[in-house]
Amino acid sequence: MSKHNYASTNEALFSVQKNSTTPMSGKIEISQEIATRLAINATDDSEEARTILCVLWKNGKLGAAYYTTKDHQLYILQEMVDSTPEFEVTRSLHREVDPTHTITIGKVNNVFVKCLINIIAHEDDDERDSNATESIHSRPVPSNLSLLHLKEFSSENCDIKVYGINLPSEPENATSAQKEVFLHSLIDFDCKTSLHSLGALIKYMEQNWSNFNSNERELKFLHVNQVALHNSVLIDRNTFNGLQIFEKESQDSNFKHCRESNSTERHSIFGLFSQHCKSKLGYMCLRNLLKNPTKDLTELNKRLDFIQFALLPANQGFIQNLQDNIKKISDVTVILKKIQYAVANSNHWETLYNTIFNTIFLHELCVPHRKTSSLFSSLDSAITPKLYELQYCIYNTLDFTQHNKENRPLIKFGLDAELDAKEFKKQDIAKNVTAAARIAVNQLPEYLNECSVVYIPEMGHFVAVTKWEANGDWNAPQSYGFHFVFETNDCLHYKNPMCYELDKQLGNIHFDILTHQNRIIQRLSDLVLRFNKDIREPLKIIGMIDCFISISRVVKEKDYVRPSLNINSTHEIEDGRHPLLELLNNNFVPNNFYSGGNYSRMKILTGPNNGGKSVFLKQTALIIYLAHVGCYVPAKKANIGIVHSIHSRIHAAESAGVNLSAFMLDLSQTSQALHNAKSSSLVLIDEFGRGTTADDGLALLVAALKKFSNKNESYPHVVVSTHFQEICKYLPESNMISYLKMDHEIRTSDEFVYLYKVTKGISNSFAIDVASVSGLDSSIINKSKEIYRMLTCNNVLPETDGNFDVSELNVFDIKIPEPDD
Repeated sequence: MSKHNYASTNEALFSVQKNSTTPMSGKIEISQEIATRLAINATDDSEEARTILCVLWKNGKLGAAYYTTKDHQLYILQEMVDSTPEFEVTRSLHREVDPTHTITIGKVNNVFVKCLINIIAHEDDDERDSNATESIHSRPVPSNLSLLHLKEFSSENCDIKVYGINLPSEPENATSAQKEVFLHSLIDFDCKTSLHSLGALIKYMEQNWSNFNSNERELKFLHVNQVALHNSVLIDRNTFNGLQIFEKESQDSNFKHCRESNSTERHSIFGLFSQHCKSKLGYMCLRNLLKNPTKDLTELNKRLDFIQFALLPANQGFIQNLQDNIKKISDVTVILKKIQYAVANSNHWETLYNTIFNTIFLHELCVPHRKTSSLFSSLDSAITPKLYELQYCIYNTLDFTQHNKENRPLIKFGLDAELDAKEFKKQDIAKNVTAAARIAVNQLPEYLNECSVVYIPEMGHFVAVTKWEANGDWNAPQSYGFHFVFETNDCLHYKNPMCYELDKQLGNIHFDILTHQNRIIQRLSDLVLRFNKDIREPLKIIGMIDCFISISRVVKEKDYVRPSLNINSTHEIEDGRHPLLELLNNNFVPNNFYSGGNYSRMKILTGPNNGGKSVFLKQTALIIYLAHVGCYVPAKKANIGIVHSIHSRIHAAESAGVNLSAFMLDLSQTSQALHNAKSSSLVLIDEFGRGTTADDGLALLVAALKKFSNKNESYPHVVVSTHFQEICKYLPESNMISYLKMDHEIRTSDEFVYLYKVTKGISNSFAIDVASVSGLDSSIINKSKEIYRMLTCNNVLPETDGNFDVSELNVFDIKIPEPDD
């Protein structure tokens, strides 16, 4: 089928209209897409619809893409954080997409692959939370799961497939550069894991298309759609960066390991709210919450209720007790893995015991408050009798008061009578060895004055002596009955008749004790692994409690308010503040923001440079974003509508990994917002068009804003800051479009003063005044004013001016230093 035929179909897919360069479509939620697809399937018996899902997990991030044979469209998932070993996001994704076939990259012993096998096999919760290792080894790979090889499906190979995809909605006769820009408008190339999964899916479908569809010879991709999990708010990485949710995430090792971050990270939302976290669990929970804002009103109100509870003066003592106890609770993920592979030492077991003990203690602290907060109620439900049983078993089995050189866990005396008997026998050995050492000394040659009798498991007893000379004959003592066996460093080990007799009489008691202890520890390990869900579930809730106590501390210190949440897509923010910038400025000027309902949905903000336009955009987005995390917001009052997604053209950093200039990235980000924004979405556009000529920038901005206004029922909330004052000629003010400006004052001495207050109206550029405030030389300022007056009066500029030349301009403007003598 030709491109023309694709564009003429009635299917709801991305397409390019005639005389338009902007694709028309929107991001849809997986749950809605599935419902639509199932409805279509019910009325079409010609070919069973199939869904092929590719899901990858790397470095804690989940990326996925899927393809449906019914509509021939690709869907790429917004990259999300998913933690091992639960992989709750993966389970939700698989449940919502309900694929007929799943593919991933990895081997059968990979922890993520094991999880997929469990999910596809529909293993019930009780079974999957027991010792997963044994169950997986006995379960074959399902026929509807394909494991791909990393060498063939490497990230580089898959990226090539993505860039090489042909879509009927792309501009006709597009150059390679134009096609690249078009793809960037559809796909967030910063989501590396999702991008890898999309490329792997395309390559796999090309290789195996005949296995999935017998009616059509040719594999077709009609379009690529961005999707998010049900109840998730779609936010791309550029928006995260522009709003400073996380600062230098990829470089900060503290962030990766969920530790308190450095001074740079403190200038971020994560750094702001994490400063009072008392555990690694709290850091991990906060990171996941900030990366995954939600639209679930029930969940958001549950979080807001807890913060409200933590702020009550009567509860401060209780909250402090919780934090003091949370300090003693550790993340036991690594410890449980070490126990699973029988490499846990005494310290690991002690940490696990202390965590279980303090989890139970914290639960008992929270029991009186379980009816006042759903988090405490959830913790109460998560604590099971099995956890008490496990704590009792570890306490009665392991002795943490004694330690050995190997740091092996020690068994308490009195637990096992047979083991105790062997320990008594071992003590007798020590006495016999001491006596044997005295006999061995008398049997040594004259040139040896001292020795020791040592026992080595599985090898027996030896007489150990220090080397008596640098290059001696180590077999010399053989005439005295000492047979050389081996050397270690400066120590020589010999066997004599006495050693053989000790071996015969005492046997391999050390090995017997070690084997006996290992059997007991293995039984205890099996119990721990069988009850691992009972350990993990309370810890997840404790991490949430730690996280929101930390947030409540910041809320109290900074005087945040609880936002009201509505489903009417109406935003009302009174005296909103920027949560980060107000930390640096005690005189921060708050501003109002109203959108939706009886208010216009598009705000076009003008004003001089450094007047606060970008700050206003960011603070508005941050307040709405924080409300979707379940957090109080920096404002006097806030009524926030639930949003579908947040898109921005704020931060566009050029990268060697993306072959696009900053201006091209601006275009691609704005195009993504055009494609994916819904009626409840928030779109921020800051100074669009600075990377090109004024006429081109203005034309592109007006075209983009008109495209938003033409969405009718899908009209999103749009906030634009611009230096193009002429925009009002092309977009007149209406009930949907309003103009705002950053206020200022010009005092009696012609001093230009920023007020940082948003008011109604359209501002002039005040370029000359801004230049004066910035410290530009007064002679240049005066000359600029003279030229400006002549231009406004349509006067011809003089060709020469004896009082002003280019060299003088450079000297005063750039401040070139005098040359050294």
